[in-house]
Amino acid sequence: MSKLKYTKEYITDGNKFYWDPDTLEYYKNAEWREIWNYVKNECHLEDGETYEMLANDLMAQTRK
Repeated sequence: MSKLKYTKEYITDGNKFYWDPDTLEYYKNAEWREIWNYVKNECHLEDGETYEMLANDLMAQTRK
């Protein structure tokens, strides 16, 4: 079992990001730029992560 890394904004096992349900709901209809600004200003990267990875994942999960 992978050890999960936790930050305030999301949890990751290194392969998938698990966003807080409130975050997913808030950005459900957001434009890319708004999501990018949130990720860039509020998220803290772990080893090997990029802001682009986080923004793309948040965008994908809010469009499900």
